[in-house]
Amino acid sequence: MQTVKATTINDAWHQAVYLCWEHGYDYKIDSGSYSGQIRRQFDFFACEIMHPETRPLAIQFPETLSVPPPNNEAQIEDYAANYLLSAEVSQHETYTYGSRILAFPNPDGTVTNQVEWIINHLKEAPGNNHCAINIPLGGDLELGHAPCLRLIDLKVVNGRLDISVYFRSWDLWSGFPTNLGGMQILNEFIAQEVGLPTGKMFASSAGLHLYEMYFEVVKARFNRE
Repeated sequence: MQTVKATTINDAWHQAVYLCWEHGYDYKIDSGSYSGQIRRQFDFFACEIMHPETRPLAIQFPETLSVPPPNNEAQIEDYAANYLLSAEVSQHETYTYGSRILAFPNPDGTVTNQVEWIINHLKEAPGNNHCAINIPLGGDLELGHAPCLRLIDLKVVNGRLDISVYFRSWDLWSGFPTNLGGMQILNEFIAQEVGLPTGKMFASSAGLHLYEMYFEVVKARFNRE
């Protein structure tokens, strides 16, 4: 198990990539995305980010480095707007996280806007442990690409709105920083509606990994062999 305590999302990403390269274990992917490739993965990973609101949210590389960073601000904003804060699903998609977050299907055939529910609940009872956004459905086990994101938990701690996320499987190089940037924007939206500042961010996964196709850029970024 690897744990990271970071100042910013940028700091958390750099620590996580370095640790995964140095201490992760390699295995061949048997099914799902990138079947046949090698992943370097943590057995379990958890991080605490003290100031996830720090801008820029995107990963920053030294200007002298020839390797491009894994994301940019526009990608993070697009992810937050179209995949977290929109329920729209294109004809090429089975679902998006936003479709589960904003229109979660109930057994009785109705749907719940989980963000709206949480905003109303936090306004009425900020001191509670009920505000957890669910992503998966029972039938997801049969999907070829089941949701990687499983849970978003929001909790008021010391007058600030903390956010915690769990991913069953998680691409560290490009997914991790864009996902967490989007989660911060989501948290800021909810916090503003409730009238609170945002607080810490916590993230965990039993499947945080680096794909083989990124091995060379990891070595270039961190000057590893």
